[in-house]
Amino acid sequence: MLFNNAKCASLTPEVVQHEDGLFLHQFKWLESEDLIGEIPHTWNFLVGEEEKLANGKLPDLIHYTLGGPYFEDYKGCDYEEVWGKYKTEMTSAG
Repeated sequence: MLFNNAKCASLTPEVVQHEDGLFLHQFKWLESEDLIGEIPHTWNFLVGEEEKLANGKLPDLIHYTLGGPYFEDYKGCDYEEVWGKYKTEMTSAG
């Protein structure tokens, strides 16, 4: 999900803290539903819910919605090697 922050002025900390989940998740805080757009499918690729992309292509954003390689039950899941590469980079002192 991407936000155009200039269009989110009504989404204040007070609103987030006091409104219910439906108000927030159904975007009731927007001036118009016409402000909701689409992003390419590869920017929210759901591992375990969708087939791996063809020809060795990688999604732009890998979403481990059911669990990821950081849980024992999900070792060997799709794109585990990508997650491992970035984990190593993030936790290295280099």
